[in-house]
Amino acid sequence: MSGRSPYSGQLQMSLLRDWLYVARFNSGEGLRIHWRLLRFSRLHIHRVSLLAEVLRTIPPDVVESFRSRLLEKGASTKAGKYFDLVSHLARAVVEADLLGVINSKSRLRVLDLGTGCGYFPYVCRYLGHEIETLDKQEGKYGYARNQLGVPVCLWQMTPDNPLPEFDKQFDLITAFQPVFFMHQSAKFGRLWTPDLWKKFFSGIREALSHRGRFYLGANDLSRVDQYELRRMIAYFRENGGGRVSDGWIFDRDSL
Repeated sequence: MSGRSPYSGQLQMSLLRDWLYVARFNSGEGLRIHWRLLRFSRLHIHRVSLLAEVLRTIPPDVVESFRSRLLEKGASTKAGKYFDLVSHLARAVVEADLLGVINSKSRLRVLDLGTGCGYFPYVCRYLGHEIETLDKQEGKYGYARNQLGVPVCLWQMTPDNPLPEFDKQFDLITAFQPVFFMHQSAKFGRLWTPDLWKKFFSGIREALSHRGRFYLGANDLSRVDQYELRRMIAYFRENGGGRVSDGWIFDRDSL
């Protein structure tokens, strides 16, 4: 068997250019970039190419504004880490791939709950899909969304009233790393009961198209009551929730 690469020389050069572009994007330090991005690139070449394409759509002045905030606040702080374009857009590309958004043959209507800086809908829009977003606050997230041109509907989600009224149904509703299902406390949270989840899922179901899906990510659940966590996971399984990435995916008919 030949040991030659299955990629042509021209394609190899294109992939190398994409990798170098991504690696240098935030800091200009070439290949000095965190291990997650290195692993991401080695295993999924098509994701690196898409990430490079998405990054190239961001205007230079916007790139500089994000870089300035990242360097000023520090990548390890809450005020700074959200402006690491490479890290967050890389994650958004991975999630888009795992949820079938990249290879979808039809234009999807996507609703992102608790969208934060808007990285996932930014990738979805680049791929040609229709986006809507919800978030309860402006602040640093609002600044980032405005810079990226991602519109938002400000909304506080509750089990009884999870969504505002839309004039459409969605093919995919997502919630990455949410905290809305935790009752806030000094220890950051007691989880919703099955009764509250039932109300919430009912509202989500009404907003989904016939073959629509709902993805719910898992935030840091180490600080919640473990009995409540096991009860929540059992309820998800009873409602057809399957594990995808670090969350659960539900078909409309299972909610």
